[in-house]
Amino acid sequence: PKGREYMTQAVNHIISVLSDMQKESMEYSNLQRLEHKKKYGQFFTDFHIAEYMSSLFHFVKKKECSILDCGAGNGILTVSLLNKLIDNGYTLINLTLFEIDNEIITILKKNILNIVNRHKNISIKFTIINQNFILYQHKNKYDFIISNPPYFKLRKDSKEAQNMDYVVYGQPNIYMLFMAKSAELLNDNG
Repeated sequence: PKGREYMTQAVNHIISVLSDMQKESMEYSNLQRLEHKKKYGQFFTDFHIAEYMSSLFHFVKKKECSILDCGAGNGILTVSLLNKLIDNGYTLINLTLFEIDNEIITILKKNILNIVNRHKNISIKFTIINQNFILYQHKNKYDFIISNPPYFKLRKDSKEAQNMDYVVYGQPNIYMLFMAKSAELLNDNG
């Protein structure tokens, strides 16, 4: 049937896009010094993991949603989730993407614009915030949150640990703070 062929082409296309994004992140990572990777706790997501993570969401019959990716990197998780949302009939999508590494922002923006331009019939609005996710003064809550947070230990007197001292005592890990802050920012039933 014609519909099955179209679906196969769509699935192959998104896998190709995500695979290319993974190669791009590996190239980016290979160009960075170890100090850079350690500073940002960067571990880029494999496209199979991105597809798996985005498949875990429950999609309701709704047209509009908001998404937060609090450690966006090159956007592979967001692109995978966007594909699932579009397949499930969402037509008004608002994205908020946090990325603190100035050097990958251009790649992130290019990848999000690629999917926006591919789906002209869908309203996808996005904001990239180049600030510390934990220290940022958040005003919004979100329907979907997807992330591969950075991973490193913090000193107990770090700004991040002090900002979230109501969650943790002692020497925290930045990953756990990202998870706790994300839980705070999730809408009811999100």
